[in-house]
Amino acid sequence: MHHYACSIASMQQTLDDVVTEVASIPEGWTATDVSRRAGINRSTLHRISNGAVEPTLTTLRELAIVHGMDMTVQLRPLSDPDAATAATLLLSATAESTDDLPTGVLSWMDRLERIAAGVKSDSDQQVTVATLQVLSAAGRASDLRHRAGAAYLRGRSDALRLASAGDAADGQWAVSGGAAPAFSDTTGLPGILWVSDVAATVAALSDTHRSTRDPARAEVIVAPGDECLFRDLSEHDGVCVVAPVRQVVDVCGLGAAAERTALDVARSWWE
Repeated sequence: MHHYACSIASMQQTLDDVVTEVASIPEGWTATDVSRRAGINRSTLHRISNGAVEPTLTTLRELAIVHGMDMTVQLRPLSDPDAATAATLLLSATAESTDDLPTGVLSWMDRLERIAAGVKSDSDQQVTVATLQVLSAAGRASDLRHRAGAAYLRGRSDALRLASAGDAADGQWAVSGGAAPAFSDTTGLPGILWVSDVAATVAALSDTHRSTRDPARAEVIVAPGDECLFRDLSEHDGVCVVAPVRQVVDVCGLGAAAERTALDVARSWWE
């Protein structure tokens, strides 16, 4: 039973993977063969395969049928690290070239800019309101309670304990959430430890912490960090801390009460 569940999980693909597969040309076929059977123009098939156009679900299904497959659409909780990275870059005090940014981050920057552009408020408050909307949207979209590869623990969540675990595990690390300076006085927030090696960090905490299957009960979240996150760190009392904007985004993703707390902190920075 367990083996069957794992096999099904391993078959799940990202949308980009699906598009690449169904827009391919089977051996012995031509692009004309595929486009005719799918009911689309050959030029459309070419643009889909090159990523120049996003196909509709109807078109994707027709292409899948050409390949002898069918589609199942499944919704799941959103936890996209690119959303948090995009917000951090957009609200950063220093300009950064977007040339080398991943496509996912660029897509989220576009989404967040649309959110900011849609804010209607008094001119004196528009920038602040738009900023808060971006922080809120990015936090909800990068909710760590649903992050693939994250570990959820119960135990001490203060910055010093998490820093000790980060050091013991080697690799890069930084704290956020309830362990970050902006939220250290807030009760009930889990400490977040961003690391380059989740398994090694959990092992370093194993003597004092225990795992929980319920992310809502976690007092510590150990999550895999990426290059963008570790690029902009600061040090506070010997502890590596993520950027202030990232601290707010991380907390915004931990539920409604946490979001209100995070936005109150952010409001005090921008007002």
